[in-house]
Amino acid sequence: MKRFLAMLLVVCMICAFTACSTGGDKEGEWADADTRQSNDTTGLKTGSPSGELQVQDDGKYFKASWVSGLSFAGSEEDAFEDIEPMYNIPDGFEFRINVNPMEDFWLYSVYECFAVYSNRECTKEVGAEINYDAEAGVVTVAPSMDNEWVNTYPREGIETGYIRSEDPDDWHKDIRTWGSLKTLYLVIYIDTKADTVTFLDKPKRMMFTIAAEIDSPTVKVKFNDEGNMMLCWDNVDGAEYYKVYYGNNWRMRELGRTDKTEFLLDDSDEFWKDSQMNSLLSDAYDYAVVAVRGEKESRLSNIIRGEDYAKSAPKFLSTREKESYTAGEYSIFDLPREVEVRMADVSTAKRYPVIWDFRNHEIDSMGAYTFYGKLPGIRLRLSYKCLGEDLPTEEEIEAFYETVQYPATMAEDNTDKINIQDSPSIKDVPAKTTDEIAIDITGEEKPENQLSLAQHIALGMLNHETTIDLSAYPEAGDPAYLRDVVEMIMTQCVLVLDEEYVTFDFVNKQLKVKYSLSDEESLEKQIRVLEKAEEVLKAVIQDGMSLEEKEKAIHDWIVENGRYHDEILQAYYDGTDLDELVEQHADSFNVYGILVNGLGVCQSYAETFKLLCDLAGVPAVVATGKNGMVPHAWNKVMIGNQWYNVDVTNNDQEVLKYPVYNTCNRILNKYYSESLAYVLDDEFAAYSSDDETQDYYYKAGLYSRTTEELKEMIKANLATSDVFFIKTSPDLTDEEISEILVQALVESGLVQNDIKTLNYLNIIGVKQR
Repeated sequence: MKRFLAMLLVVCMICAFTACSTGGDKEGEWADADTRQSNDTTGLKTGSPSGELQVQDDGKYFKASWVSGLSFAGSEEDAFEDIEPMYNIPDGFEFRINVNPMEDFWLYSVYECFAVYSNRECTKEVGAEINYDAEAGVVTVAPSMDNEWVNTYPREGIETGYIRSEDPDDWHKDIRTWGSLKTLYLVIYIDTKADTVTFLDKPKRMMFTIAAEIDSPTVKVKFNDEGNMMLCWDNVDGAEYYKVYYGNNWRMRELGRTDKTEFLLDDSDEFWKDSQMNSLLSDAYDYAVVAVRGEKESRLSNIIRGEDYAKSAPKFLSTREKESYTAGEYSIFDLPREVEVRMADVSTAKRYPVIWDFRNHEIDSMGAYTFYGKLPGIRLRLSYKCLGEDLPTEEEIEAFYETVQYPATMAEDNTDKINIQDSPSIKDVPAKTTDEIAIDITGEEKPENQLSLAQHIALGMLNHETTIDLSAYPEAGDPAYLRDVVEMIMTQCVLVLDEEYVTFDFVNKQLKVKYSLSDEESLEKQIRVLEKAEEVLKAVIQDGMSLEEKEKAIHDWIVENGRYHDEILQAYYDGTDLDELVEQHADSFNVYGILVNGLGVCQSYAETFKLLCDLAGVPAVVATGKNGMVPHAWNKVMIGNQWYNVDVTNNDQEVLKYPVYNTCNRILNKYYSESLAYVLDDEFAAYSSDDETQDYYYKAGLYSRTTEELKEMIKANLATSDVFFIKTSPDLTDEEISEILVQALVESGLVQNDIKTLNYLNIIGVKQR
């Protein structure tokens, strides 16, 4: 079943003027709004899959051309050439690299030619002692003993051991170690077989792991039902308990201990429980876990960078927001429908809906009633207090609920789908026992792979292979990179309909994949998807169309023919187990749902848009993340070498027209948070744009950057339209927008009761009564 990225149950947060359902009549009371858009011809054409789907000589149906044209999110361009990794090297041992005698070697520093790094991008250098023995033709690389920053991520009291000489200012490390990390990278910048120093166009990079008696955990990040971040890992054989460390590459300190396989990054006490969360998460710290047995610890797990999550993990309500409201000061109609929440990095704020529950309440000892407004997916909540005589009437409650609120939904966390350990177990790959590790870089050119690693894996998964040989790809031996590539494939290769579980065999260099369908069932559905895609494209794509015209034609077909699967949402609200829902409605979570059945959730909308764009030559990717704290999927398209957001699901509704259509990140970031999963981590920043000029509303002349511009637009539209929408710059605050709206009404001779308004996704809507 297609369950990548949290079994995305919901479309998005729907504004207070429309229901979650997007089915039925596409017209509504706002349907007369004028949001016409002109077309632009910018774009970048990419290849598309071609050829009949038929059995090949090797018994497979899909061939290389099907993935060579697919628009993956990452280009996989790498500045380095990977060589075979080495696993479980004893800590402190030195590498001996065989090199040809070079007469001009003395002209260069040996540190220009060789280096060790703690990250795959090779930007964080680790202190090393590097020496060249010209007579022996050998370069030795060993951890430094006198460089203070040699020990990347040293644990306090372990790798940070010091001895002091008689001089109180003279400190020396008493150990030779590569630090506490499990994985490091040795880079060779020169051709070791050349007669003179020759720097390589692509330096050679070798990943190596450090041995330990206890295996290190592989840590994943999950968020619990309250929106608090958790570090999670599988049990390590022989571990008695686990330590959690926090800090940076200079020093790691103990944060806590647990005998469980998870650790909550929140220690808020009962007093702060309703107003604070993720209290232990900071963008200033990194996090890691070790397994402990007796007096011995494993090496650090993979590093979890706080900065990767702090901009999307909620911490507390912004100071401008009230937490408590009283009936004497506010009626229920004055209560906020959304609030601003500060993230764990404090500088980032996002808008969250408030779900008020007036059907349930608490009564204190004084007889006062308290109703709560919950923020979906997180622990924070607001309160509304009143005495018995001030209780809202049934008529008031019904009127309050006439404007449908945001759906408070949760989705399954699916991070366990990829189970590739951070390094092979010491049992599977025993530690080296020699004092020196010899490296001999051959001068022979290896055959160039026809496909990239991502394309090779994608082709195997398209053909439903349960074992995919990766022995021709040295980079696959780097588990962190392999996980990154597999995550990208599972998001972008939407014709893979049913992957369930992925592991890696380090010894045989094979990717193992488990599927939920039989080979015949999978192929039958793939063929049906492609047949339907061909039918759709023949109907909506015409010769001579620009890329933007194709994009809009595909988008509009999905909106007109797709319906959100509300029954799944309702069943979930009624208490049906999520796994059971996925088993019952698997197609609603993949491309088959919307494209073939016309029914699905947001993942199905996004995958359908992606596939049709691929086949039509429109550069597009599936983007994943959260809308508030609700897992969500949408798309990005490339226009003029920049990527813009398109959320077909959010656009498939009665009220707002094209709220997220070629929208830049600067506008969308107020509500959405992006995940790293849909793109290679080191390319994530490229899939963003702050340019608002491609937005649907900008091109329709309905985009306001300033308060003065907004007031004039409102006044002009009040004079000519009964219903209109205007998108505003994210620089304008809600208070400024409300004030400008009142001013525009007064200057137009109207009052607040003359109009009905909405404000969602930086769009204000006005309907004159």
